[in-house]
Amino acid sequence: MAPGAGHLIGLLDLHHHRMIARWRNIMDTVACRRPPVGTVAAEIAFLTEEVAAFRAFVDRQAEALAPLLDGGAKAVLRVEAAALHVDMRALQALVQRRGEGDSAVMVTLAILGERFPVAIHRSHAAFQRAVTERHGGVCGRLHALPSRAGDD
Repeated sequence: MAPGAGHLIGLLDLHHHRMIARWRNIMDTVACRRPPVGTVAAEIAFLTEEVAAFRAFVDRQAEALAPLLDGGAKAVLRVEAAALHVDMRALQALVQRRGEGDSAVMVTLAILGERFPVAIHRSHAAFQRAVTERHGGVCGRLHALPSRAGDD
């Protein structure tokens, strides 16, 4: 049995929030803590797994999500999921090659630090906009119905 629209919306929202929380944790660790060696690499690996799960969810549920999204929102969601996954895999490979304290890793973290939240927001906003428009149309039709006697 396919999950309902509300369940899909909730899962998509959960993925977005988990990725942002993981990203904030990485940035906080780098900026404010003196973690033991391997901590940043482990956090990056964990976020990479979160992004992979997000991408798998979007790909696996593409048909179920389609009725909730317009074509543009569906494309944004899939492109952003794939791009985030590629970015995180590249960052993880860079950390493995050079070490988490390397300047190239720090520069890449800074660049992704600007792009990552924007990409998540764009993906989330496209989905929310499509859902709002879909439900807005339903609500508009309901409000246009004549009221029942005694409801005034």
